Amino acid sequence: MKKLLLSITCLWMLLSCGSDSLFHPDANQKMTLSIHLVPSSLLGTNGASISAKKVAMVSLDEEVELWGIVHIGDSVLSLSEADSFAIRNSYWIVEGDTLSGSKLSGSFDKAAIDTIQFHAIDLLGDTLRDTLILYVNTPLKITAVSPLDNQLDLPLSTTNALDFHWTLSGVDSWETPVVSLHLVNNVTQIDKADAVASSIGTSLHLPVSPSACPADSQCRYWWRLTVSVQSPMALRNEDFDSSDIRMFQSRRTDVDSARISLSVTEENGNNATGIIVNAHRVNQSESQRWTFNPTTGFVTSPNLTPGNWIITAWDSLFTEYASESLRVDLGAGVLHNLGEILVLRDRIAPQVEPWRDSRMPYDIVDVDSLVFLLEDNGTGLDTATIQASWGTYPATSIIGNRVVFQWTTGISNSQLATPLKIWAKDRAGNSNSNCTWSIKKMTNSPLEGLVYGPYCSSIDTTIQVVP
Repeated sequence: MKKLLLSITCLWMLLSCGSDSLFHPDANQKMTLSIHLVPSSLLGTNGASISAKKVAMVSLDEEVELWGIVHIGDSVLSLSEADSFAIRNSYWIVEGDTLSGSKLSGSFDKAAIDTIQFHAIDLLGDTLRDTLILYVNTPLKITAVSPLDNQLDLPLSTTNALDFHWTLSGVDSWETPVVSLHLVNNVTQIDKADAVASSIGTSLHLPVSPSACPADSQCRYWWRLTVSVQSPMALRNEDFDSSDIRMFQSRRTDVDSARISLSVTEENGNNATGIIVNAHRVNQSESQRWTFNPTTGFVTSPNLTPGNWIITAWDSLFTEYASESLRVDLGAGVLHNLGEILVLRDRIAPQVEPWRDSRMPYDIVDVDSLVFLLEDNGTGLDTATIQASWGTYPATSIIGNRVVFQWTTGISNSQLATPLKIWAKDRAGNSNSNCTWSIKKMTNSPLEGLVYGPYCSSIDTTIQVVP
């Protein structure tokens, strides 16, 4: 003790004679050490501002800092002041390795309980020490296994237990996991639902009652798992994880037919007011068709024969909207909830046609102009993207969906040899830029001609005379 006090006295003399240090310790004050852990979320923070720890936990591979702080009484020396005026040397012992300095940074790559020591040698050669017990923790992960998500034919019973299974990873040797099952029949309640059962293993066997189910429907339940691991008391925190939310449904035993429930959306903002849903049984002549009601947001089919079906949908008002086909295997007594699965997309480019007068079905309209109309019955024509070219004849005007070429002299042979091109995009980004038209003169008429096309590189290029 006398040696320590003498050391402090010498330190005080150094600090008070020619030093600008803020610390002016009393000769009777003790020098002590403390270890401060800066977690990854606080990197860049002065370690001295974080409470010292005797026991702490970090995650595997988490970047952290360890600060060794020197105290004189109630005063805290900065790292530079401690190195300059208080100690001769400082070092760490971490996992059996000796590392010099008063500050460390890095990560731990193996789950373990490590003893970390910070040593400082004062001006008289005495060694001070502080110790931190550090739990290097593997992040906890729980994964639901069964029932399968969207399983639709579970036999629910008040007597026969339903099996819930899961896998766990990241459970370290000092941890005891407790898994809780949260089960509701209304998905909006799942986030606040209390646990209905708990286990310290990887499975639960729980009767799920069908008593609340309508007689002509199925019981539908949503469930998820949470796991908490109570760490050693000195850590005062828990490792925690939760699984994804899953749904299962009971099977009806009173009917032999099946049904599907689905939602339909359209890209790019149409209201889906005229959507028709069609179901066709694979390799059979049986089919069903019904209308989607946008007010309810979903549609349930009429009763269907169990088996394989192809489901498609299209818009009867905006005819360029159609869905991909969906194949489903329907089991007896099951309402197959497909969710928001059918998305109607416009994949058809704007259509271009020459405008013509019924009195002259084959001729260019008027003797001095050529007019094309662009139409799109899906997302709609993006008129700002319309472009037109025909050799040296630029489009005289582009108004709305109408492109007009006008001339006052005869059409030259060189002009006739030049393809006429009109292209645009719809609001879904579909373009007809790969199509061209050609013009041929009428016999003995320099100002009249016939329109041929379109010629499109991605489709059959057989000449089509447009009537």
